[in-house]
Amino acid sequence: VLLNDPPGGLYDSNCFNGGLQDEWCDFGLACVTSQSTDACDVNCCVEYCDLLDPAFECGFAGDTCSPALGALAPTGLQWLGVCITD
Repeated sequence: VLLNDPPGGLYDSNCFNGGLQDEWCDFGLACVTSQSTDACDVNCCVEYCDLLDPAFECGFAGDTCSPALGALAPTGLQWLGVCITD
């Protein structure tokens, strides 16, 4: 994952405006509205991560790789996660 700004550093608390706006986040970051990170409380740009990669570490201590789509993940995307604070 390529990061230009730390998660939460770009459009902190402002990547949601009636719909998820990943395009408002830097490349490699996702707009997450209902979870927080160590850097942001709500509507955060966070790292995508691979749930199947045991060596992956989120950019902020305290954040963990959690399922991005949960039970809604289509076949082939069950590995997709986002770094959030549990």
